[in-house]
Amino acid sequence: MTANGVSVVIDKDSIAVLTLGRTKAMNSFDRAQVEAFNDVLDGLKLETGLRALIVRGAGRVFCAGADIRYLRDMGAGPWEQNLEDSEYYAGMSKRMRLLPVPVISCVQGGAYGGGIGIIAASDIVISEESAKFAVTEGRFGFTASIMMPYLLPRVGARQARRWCLTSEVMSALEALRIGLVDQVVQEGTLDDALAVITNEVLRNGPVGIQETKAAMNYLCFPPFSDKSIGVSVEAFAKGRACTSAQEGALSFLEKRKPTWAE
Repeated sequence: MTANGVSVVIDKDSIAVLTLGRTKAMNSFDRAQVEAFNDVLDGLKLETGLRALIVRGAGRVFCAGADIRYLRDMGAGPWEQNLEDSEYYAGMSKRMRLLPVPVISCVQGGAYGGGIGIIAASDIVISEESAKFAVTEGRFGFTASIMMPYLLPRVGARQARRWCLTSEVMSALEALRIGLVDQVVQEGTLDDALAVITNEVLRNGPVGIQETKAAMNYLCFPPFSDKSIGVSVEAFAKGRACTSAQEGALSFLEKRKPTWAE
């Protein structure tokens, strides 16, 4: 099944492969792709016998996050619409976390902005050694709050503060060191590493693994809850409605520095 740049295939072992295919925009998310992603996850949650989900990005980059035009337009619109859309955007990571089976992300090229949120919500992340990572929201005047319910438990507050507040680019090895990535492999060997992981998953009892994931979701700290997600969503909506976000988006589209960086 393919819709709006998102495709999903379920193989003979009942492993689903979701591929982001908006390659001309570095697999960045617009509203149509957010809807397609959420529709796929809703369908997979109802799939009986599913054993795992693999998330991949087509082309040279895994995911560049949210499309700047999409963020700008939603931020400039009515507050109610902005908040509703922010909640729906946050629903991508939430659906990944609540999917009862292991979610494995395979990163090539890089993950930026909301792409970090996608891998933070994954259970296992494999990356090529040449990939780069950055929480880029601050560069464009936006907030990175929407990924916090997933990023903080993965890398801890100390590391999150540095990388979210500076928007620095990190290497795959640095991402491995701080816990954002679980395994780094040589370029061209992602599929081999993935096969090892999926084979190990398939050796486990399906129900036991589902219950283990549910327990981890409940017990993780900071708590993964509707309340924490709601706070992060509102901060995200406020952030993209502010004047600095509008200036950041405009400067990106006009290929110039934002006023605060001149």
